[in-house]
Amino acid sequence: FFHILCFAQNRVEDFPSITKEEFGMTKSFIKEDAPAEVLYKYYKYRVSQQYEVEMVVFNRIKILNKNLAEKYLNVEIVLYEGKTEKEKIDFLDAKTYNEENGEIVISKVDKTAQLKSKIDENYNSLKFAFPNVKDGSIIEYFYIIKSPYIRELPKVYFEEDIPQKYIEYNLICPETVGYTLNLNGDLKESEKQVKTENHLGAKYSFW
Repeated sequence: FFHILCFAQNRVEDFPSITKEEFGMTKSFIKEDAPAEVLYKYYKYRVSQQYEVEMVVFNRIKILNKNLAEKYLNVEIVLYEGKTEKEKIDFLDAKTYNEENGEIVISKVDKTAQLKSKIDENYNSLKFAFPNVKDGSIIEYFYIIKSPYIRELPKVYFEEDIPQKYIEYNLICPETVGYTLNLNGDLKESEKQVKTENHLGAKYSFW
């Protein structure tokens, strides 16, 4: 099933804990032969009064068949760089969870395992692979990008070739900034909230 929820009170540290049921999963209840399943995916784009956008991305995936889920074990973050300004990663945390002998073992992606490269004149890339992944592992990454480019926000792809249990998208921006949300594809939001509130002395729209 599919969600787009827009709760202004959500904080990035409010991501749900991994449950025992998720650790014990041996197959997807949505698509039995799926090699992996997205357990929780979260986006929040917040535009400040200084016209900078903070992009928060969190993704948690259950690996059911490592050999068939290789594309999800490597992550690439692409950053745009203009002539005078550029996007930058403000925070990055990625880890693998395994249950071993009744204990949860966490393997973090070390900075030394993060590969930075230049794609072309305007785009840079940061890549990393998850360590210690096996059938039954849960992987997750969480990063924050600060960007001065607010005219067009990055596209968000909700449809994957693996099932997705929960997706949440949030857009928070001053009323003086207008965006049009275009939803393309077969999936539709199951819940949507749009409202305007005073925030930091200004009116903000919450999607």
